[in-house]
Amino acid sequence: MIRINATLHTRSLRPVARASASLTKQLLVSKPSPNAKVSSYSTFTPTAATTNVPSPSTPDPNVNHAVVSIFDMFSIGVGPSSSHTVGPMRAAKIFVKEATGHGFLADIHQVRVDLYGSLALTGVGHGTPGAILMGLEGESPELVDAKSIPSRLENIKQNQC
Repeated sequence: MIRINATLHTRSLRPVARASASLTKQLLVSKPSPNAKVSSYSTFTPTAATTNVPSPSTPDPNVNHAVVSIFDMFSIGVGPSSSHTVGPMRAAKIFVKEATGHGFLADIHQVRVDLYGSLALTGVGHGTPGAILMGLEGESPELVDAKSIPSRLENIKQNQC
């Protein structure tokens, strides 16, 4: 088993994302190819602690980044605090989309999310963990059925998946 330490963040929302929506991911990959190399994506930046992975201080100049408005971060969404749910839900959904697009989603067995700034201080009370889980399930803040969230979170908790 190879451990990949990586940072998931919404680069296009700097400096807001850096201060409030930075998510650290620790991925466990069970079957890496012998020449496995993870490159820098718009929301997935490997750290220098991993072998065969480029340093995050040298971003790939060929990577295109999504242009996102500040209104995307602070738009109306699921609550109780949409400012603590919209960005994290979108970041988690983008992470899953990119992991799928780059072909390593099936190799991920565990995802660890560390919250920083105001998300760490008020996240549970403001619904951040649930929003992240919904994003990891592929939900969007605009389309998620808010009434189904509590039962879905309870199902995730009971089944641990």
